[in-house]
Amino acid sequence: MISGKIAKLWLLAAGILIFSFSSCTKVHTRSQADEDAEIAEFLATNDTLHFQHTASGLYFLNLEVGTGLQPATHDSVFVIHTIGLLTGPIVYTNEGTTDTLEVPVNEGLLIPGFEEGLTYMKAGGKALLLVPSTLAYGSTGYLNIAGYTPLIIKIYLARVRPYPFSK
Repeated sequence: MISGKIAKLWLLAAGILIFSFSSCTKVHTRSQADEDAEIAEFLATNDTLHFQHTASGLYFLNLEVGTGLQPATHDSVFVIHTIGLLTGPIVYTNEGTTDTLEVPVNEGLLIPGFEEGLTYMKAGGKALLLVPSTLAYGSTGYLNIAGYTPLIIKIYLARVRPYPFSK
């Protein structure tokens, strides 16, 4: 139902908003050099994780290859995910809930790195994305995420509903 989709998107937005207001930490100014160093340190510290580095700059790692449909533009995907900073804090998660996030693919509702990562997956699969700021919130940041901040996203792609949708 459309109203269910809208409710889930509002819930996600409200969660991010609550997180941003609940933090008393000042957002620090960062640079591209800070981000590059943070990514390099993360990759060196986690050298057993063999990410594919895509042309866009996304780092993609299949944790478990799915056997279902691979999403295409306009398909709806149902995901359970956790978004965090490379330094550890979790920004948002719906893990541990019964609600999957339903979102159309490549329609600009997610950050570009998240959307790109989904297109490499199949339903039933799990992946880890290291998303540089150029594919996330850029040089300006978002809410309490400073500019030039890379993200780590763990995704379970529960299901793909092909477009056009049928009942």
